[in-house]
Amino acid sequence: MSGTARLDPLEAPLDGITLIEANAGTGKTWTITALYLRLLLEAERPVESILVVTFTEIATAELRDRIRTRLAEARAAFESGSAENDASRLPGVRRNDDPLLEGLLARISDHAHAALQLTSALRDFDQAPIYTIHAFCQRVLGDRAFESRMPFEAEILPDETVLLQEIADDFWRRTLYNASPLFVRYVLDQGATPETLRAALNGRIGKPYLVVRRPSLHEDVAALEAAYAHAYARARAIWIEARAAIERQLAGNRNLNGNSYRAASVSNWLEQMAQCLDSITPGITLFPQFAKFTPRALADGTRQGGTTPSHPFYAACDELKTAHAALEQAYQKHLSLLSAELLEYGNCELAARKRRLRLQSYDDLLLNLERAVHGEDGERLASAIRERYQAALIDEFQDTDPVQYRIFQSVYR
Repeated sequence: MSGTARLDPLEAPLDGITLIEANAGTGKTWTITALYLRLLLEAERPVESILVVTFTEIATAELRDRIRTRLAEARAAFESGSAENDASRLPGVRRNDDPLLEGLLARISDHAHAALQLTSALRDFDQAPIYTIHAFCQRVLGDRAFESRMPFEAEILPDETVLLQEIADDFWRRTLYNASPLFVRYVLDQGATPETLRAALNGRIGKPYLVVRRPSLHEDVAALEAAYAHAYARARAIWIEARAAIERQLAGNRNLNGNSYRAASVSNWLEQMAQCLDSITPGITLFPQFAKFTPRALADGTRQGGTTPSHPFYAACDELKTAHAALEQAYQKHLSLLSAELLEYGNCELAARKRRLRLQSYDDLLLNLERAVHGEDGERLASAIRERYQAALIDEFQDTDPVQYRIFQSVYR
């Protein structure tokens, strides 16, 4: 309940579905224990039929302890006919009635019967189904293997890291072993490794509600690679033939702006150009100031009234820079495409390998139960769950996991 509608645990309906919005520290556990008491006393549900679900083992243990304590407090209240808490019974301590217990004492006339109900609940409390969401799913899938169409025995895999690394290694081999050396170099320059691919799968794999959008790749990457290699070869050939002339033309040229083309900087750039064009095969990167050798940069860096340096090499540098930019843009798209393909491959492979090895992860428990309740025998399975757990109190739905909500919505709608 949200907005101005505040939840009153004593008046909340005990049938149907009620979704409560609550921030941390607003009394969720207190509310759950209150509703649990009402389900026992007013709806007369035995403890083994009231399902309580939370997310972690620690929260489960804490919730179990809080509910047991609440049952004992309620029994004491119905036996004594007083809603005073323990502290207020001490000498000199001001009376402090528990508002929930006070309300229950007022609306339930047969206090002796209520005390017997609570005594029975405490005696049978070890049978109370208070689980983590994963333990609940595992129990249902195991108990109802026929309706859920799941294997009767499957080992739980707490950590999928090893499997995910195997999948990432296989994808790396399939994708890059036959790729062009230039693209492989680009991928490595981006910091990609089989380990980073595995890290990219973490948190994204096994989540069918995540939509994988494949970017469109219209460019002919092979043609762009060929154009880049051609431009590189042309620039390199001119540089090898005319390097001395180009150096004489640029070093200490007073027609060039001293701020844009400092003598020391130009000398450094010429050395970097020599390294850039040293190899027969092109590299994937150009040095940062490569554009200083293009006709436009030289024209912009010429003093007013001065003569702009002119040489076929500068036009070749412009062609190489343009070809490099087009290829780099295509490689960026190609890498994004591979990221999408990695998720698709990972989802398919992880499911297949776990089936083959008869393994289930914690996420699989939720996904398999969701598939089961929406499958061919889903209504029969949902009916069996409702018969076994006649009421359900869910501590919280994880914001990033709509699967959990869909399971309980399908069962109890």
